[in-house]
Amino acid sequence: MTEFKKYKTLVDNSSDCICLIDFEFKIIFMNSGGIKLNQLTSQEDIIGKSALNGISKEYTNSMKSALERANKGKTTTLEYKSVNKNGDELWWESKVGAVLNEDGELVNLMRVSRDITARKQFEAELIQAREEEEKAKLLTLEIVGGISHDLGNLMTPLKSVFDIEKKLNSIKEEALSEKASKDLLYVLRLIEIAKISFGRTEDMLKYLAKIKRHMMESHSSGVLKKEHVHLYSMAESIIKIYRKMAEDKEVLVENKLAKDTNIYGDFYSIVSIIQNLIHNGIKFCGKGDSVTISADQSNTIVIADTGVGIHEDKLKDIFDDKKWITTAGTSGENGTGEGLHTVQRIMKEHGGSVIVSTEIEKGTSFTLQFPSDNNSESLLN
Repeated sequence: MTEFKKYKTLVDNSSDCICLIDFEFKIIFMNSGGIKLNQLTSQEDIIGKSALNGISKEYTNSMKSALERANKGKTTTLEYKSVNKNGDELWWESKVGAVLNEDGELVNLMRVSRDITARKQFEAELIQAREEEEKAKLLTLEIVGGISHDLGNLMTPLKSVFDIEKKLNSIKEEALSEKASKDLLYVLRLIEIAKISFGRTEDMLKYLAKIKRHMMESHSSGVLKKEHVHLYSMAESIIKIYRKMAEDKEVLVENKLAKDTNIYGDFYSIVSIIQNLIHNGIKFCGKGDSVTISADQSNTIVIADTGVGIHEDKLKDIFDDKKWITTAGTSGENGTGEGLHTVQRIMKEHGGSVIVSTEIEKGTSFTLQFPSDNNSESLLN
């Protein structure tokens, strides 16, 4: 304490909270800045109290460990939360270390803390804003994707109407009763109206596809805008888009990701990959089959199905952007129009890779391997 008195004026004028702590982790001094920050009235309010007092339970062990390290001459920097006598929550960034005398002997412990409450509040608001933005993105994709998919489902029965029209036209000239002729002309007129609706539906699908492309392109512009994306929420939104398709085919689609699964990458690019592969999985599955999305700790996402598999003659070309392969699904579904080569391109842009494994009549799995470095975090927190 004698050594410390030399710097008392400097310490007292500091806006940080500076504490001297004995080897039993009791506070023996707190500067004026600390008294003010903690909304105390004087030294008497804190002297002799445990240095762990007021610290939130989830950070008590961290502070205790830092003090123990200081007792061994080691310095620790940590962030923690405390509650003052008025019940206000405060965030601190502290450096905990040892005080040595001129002979290098350890005489006390010291904790220098800076109030970072405003910074933490800003960070929390920023995180919330990002989460709200991500929810808005997912909602927009659900709406656009859902409408596109529902309209696409309407196209199949409309196409079958045109086959009926050909057959009806072939018997139009045959000898029919007056009532039968009128009924036939009425049906043909309805078909003509259906053809107009079909054309409008096609135009709307093209327009929605253009909206989706614009959403993707306006957020990429050739440059990946990487951020921490909640992969679980994204998968849930995409599964919603294809739920009706899966239910109609009696295919089970499962999200096996942990709820706190995150991935570092471009939001819309990852949407494109997951949407493409989940749609393909359902497309090539039949009654009783399943499609799953999962992740492990090595930055790997796996989207697997138990469908028909990919034939060897097509397997070698599925990632070739010069060979646009579109294969009808088990119920005659059309492709998404994006192609698996898009999946490979996006993965390469992220510095990763995609590996396909398939077996006829047993299914296919696509393994998306993201880099473990490049400012990314593990997929599982």
